[in-house]
Amino acid sequence: MIKEEFNEDFDLIRRFLEGEEEAFASLVRKYQKKAYYLAYRLTHNHHDANDLSQEAFIKLYSSLKNFKGGSSFFTWFYRIITNLCINHLSRSPRRVQTPVEDLPIPHPGAGAQSAIENKELQIKINAAIEKLPLRQRVAFSLRQLEGLSFKETSQTMDCSIGGAKASYFHAVRKLRKYLKELSPRINTDKNKKRVNGA
Repeated sequence: MIKEEFNEDFDLIRRFLEGEEEAFASLVRKYQKKAYYLAYRLTHNHHDANDLSQEAFIKLYSSLKNFKGGSSFFTWFYRIITNLCINHLSRSPRRVQTPVEDLPIPHPGAGAQSAIENKELQIKINAAIEKLPLRQRVAFSLRQLEGLSFKETSQTMDCSIGGAKASYFHAVRKLRKYLKELSPRINTDKNKKRVNGA
């Protein structure tokens, strides 16, 4: 499945570079949700995520000719989005936006009380992620929330695999500490499952 997606991306890129504009439109349709969700996970702001993901596609349009195929396309594209988000967060005041109604409920079959507790826990986790240093927040988001491997995370962050691992594990330790401070009565095992995806 991964190989088929890899080949599909390369085919779309080749066709676009040969002058087929619809091929780029296909790339946009395929990755626009992923681009938005990555930007949202890093900024926690709907408007910023929307603007930055659109900016990423504009930048992609002009720079796709530089894609050499040394990594998968989505890893290369994630690097563009991540860099835009890092630059934005470095120069702009944080505008946290975490609407309760937009947060996923991990256990759809659970009762109403469980759903509320899960949403409350997710809000606390988001608040804790916001407190992380920027590179640790990026490493945690890419590895745990986006599901990238440490190799893909390091490529996206333009650092060594060891550097990506260090940032991620520092983030996990700090998140455990933050969550304990925020909600000492919350079940510790539940928190660990949410933040420890190594």
